[in-house]
Amino acid sequence: MFEMADDGLREVPDSEGLFLSGGAGLDALPSPGSVVMATLEGSRPVPVEVQALVSPTTFEFPRHRATGIPLDRLHMILAVLQRHTRTGLRKMDVHVNVVGGLRVSDPAADLAIALAIISSATDTPVPRTAAVIGELGLSGEVRPVTALELRANALARVGVKTLLGPRSSKSTYKGELATQLDPVKHISHAAAWLAAQSTGPPPER
Repeated sequence: MFEMADDGLREVPDSEGLFLSGGAGLDALPSPGSVVMATLEGSRPVPVEVQALVSPTTFEFPRHRATGIPLDRLHMILAVLQRHTRTGLRKMDVHVNVVGGLRVSDPAADLAIALAIISSATDTPVPRTAAVIGELGLSGEVRPVTALELRANALARVGVKTLLGPRSSKSTYKGELATQLDPVKHISHAAAWLAAQSTGPPPER
């Protein structure tokens, strides 16, 4: 990672915390609507924070705004949430933002975006030591992601201890991950995991 300075381009020494609101080490307090994940820039994993704000609309039709992710992707994720979870979003404005101005088109961000929206809508924060990775299908299934080991190692370096991700990744990946993989196979299971953060241990799946 580089930044433009008076003397030209120079390397950013703490690039792994550049797109996290608390910087490397995840020092910020957990906040509803904030979720950490790792995207790929070329072949390099980059920890990023996705933020969502859900609020009752004051307009005839709810507004959906996306900064840092494709708007069409947000609409697809909202449709999946409406169909497969109990999150009431029909009369809600939904704003999604990627910290630091990074633009993320990686499908592996789907589950993080979805949980950020649920987290904001239910006022339930995701633990700062947990990260979320997974692609969502239209039927609500959580699909495997590429470069799981690279992503997990990058997240571990910024203090992540638990990785919520695709169940199939646990069986297909044979190496040792730097974080504990908590596998889910459907968006409803991920929503139940989030609800359990304020009520006790996650349910058996």
